[in-house]
Amino acid sequence: MLKHDLRTSEKVASWPIEIRFFWVLLWGYVDDHGKGKDNPLLVKADCFPLNPEITAEVVDGWLWRLSAEDVVARYSAGGTDYLAVVNWKEHQKPPHPTKDILPGLNDPDSTRRELHAPCMKDAGKVHASLTHGLGLTGSGFGSGFEQESSPAAMVRVKLRLSEIFDDAYSHWPKKTERKAAFEKFETASKRMPPDELAAHIMRFGDAYLATTEKKYTPALGVWIGHERWTDELPTRAEPDRKPTRSDENLAYVQSLYRDDQPGQMEIEQ
Repeated sequence: MLKHDLRTSEKVASWPIEIRFFWVLLWGYVDDHGKGKDNPLLVKADCFPLNPEITAEVVDGWLWRLSAEDVVARYSAGGTDYLAVVNWKEHQKPPHPTKDILPGLNDPDSTRRELHAPCMKDAGKVHASLTHGLGLTGSGFGSGFEQESSPAAMVRVKLRLSEIFDDAYSHWPKKTERKAAFEKFETASKRMPPDELAAHIMRFGDAYLATTEKKYTPALGVWIGHERWTDELPTRAEPDRKPTRSDENLAYVQSLYRDDQPGQMEIEQ
């Protein structure tokens, strides 16, 4: 469970988003005592198993950044490298912790590893904005943005794109095939700013909700794939209604009135 003060920490807020995300994922890698083997390949495989663009070298740089921030300790003991989350018990308190078997930083034969600054090149980099005010790098999305293709930047973009999409998706009445819709959204965001695309989705989603039965509303992925934001907004169709007796009587009276008009004009003349 994430503590509230983590989200409001000024120190954590000063880190790039990818570092914050990795910091929390790292808690799932370490054992119940906040320790684990310091092998970037193992850490990458555990935290980012489905992200080939995030390499062990990138993870190593992030670990050094967290070490520099004094929230992770990297040390060696008995010829093996280990890492430990500093002040672990302030972050997590497992109800039934496993046996503590890994050496700790303060053990007699443990030696803290020296900070390796060159590995922090990507970890400490502040990337350009994806869109105005988003605080993200372009990474090939939208138009007119600085291109940045580092793995760290790509993670940051993915996270923010997901947030933008979630806001837009909440306005779409037909909740179906969400994964396919996000993939279409991601692809379309390479041709136009994602916040602009999201605004179109919200505008049309609200219009569909107000005018169209859900079964006639297109799936969002299909709508994006066909660039339907260039269409006119949907409007409510006039329902087909059988004339009532009152409608028929009114029509008859109106027809009599029209028939009387020429005679009335002759009398007045």
